Amino acid sequence: MLCLFAASDGKDWSNAQSPGPNGQFPERYLAYTTIPVSNFRYLSQRHNNLLVSRDQALLAVTVAAIAVGIFMLRQASGQSNSAEASVAASGYSSAPPMAAASPLPETSAAGIAFEVIPKDRSADEQDIINHGKNAPVSMLDSSLPHQSAGYWIPRAAGAYSRLRWDVNDCRTPRKHSDSIPVCAQANIEFTSGTRFEALLLLGSRPIDSAGPIKYVQPSLLWAYYKKPRGAVVPAPLGLLQRLSQEVN
Repeated sequence: MLCLFAASDGKDWSNAQSPGPNGQFPERYLAYTTIPVSNFRYLSQRHNNLLVSRDQALLAVTVAAIAVGIFMLRQASGQSNSAEASVAASGYSSAPPMAAASPLPETSAAGIAFEVIPKDRSADEQDIINHGKNAPVSMLDSSLPHQSAGYWIPRAAGAYSRLRWDVNDCRTPRKHSDSIPVCAQANIEFTSGTRFEALLLLGSRPIDSAGPIKYVQPSLLWAYYKKPRGAVVPAPLGLLQRLSQEVN
């Protein structure tokens, strides 16, 4: 208990140090007020709680700001990755878009892609494409059956899709060598506009093109798909069948 004395006559009693001769304070000092000590403890604790609450609020604001910053960095990173993938598309896509104006033949409704064969294809190019079609898809993707690419790819692409084979130099940088690689590329386009391409390395040929092609065991250099207004997505060859089921 804390006692606070006050002069009854309203005068200052701060200089009163001791009681009078009879051991008592003068009557004018008899007016006093008692304040429990617990009240002072409560006020002190409340002040401390206010300080803690303010610190907690500042901490919450700081954590929220950090979370927003991380989210914005991830968004920027995702946009950067999409831009890089779009740039990669220009390097991957080697064949012009297939015409989609004319309707597909009824034979494609049987579950086999309709193959587009350019009229100006040379006998040499057809021979390279035949080697590509004869390649077992199990060599290109270990999850696939032991069937030829010429059999499996049009059936995996399914009905209402177009397939065209092309020949190129594998889109690889030219090095100081006496030969260049030879590749066959399968280009599939679905009616939805989604494209799937696969590039098969088949062998090499002399730079002067006079010598014969030296064929090797076929291998898949890359495969990817691209949906309309979407980015290039690398994929295994086996994804073609699942992609066909999604877009058809």
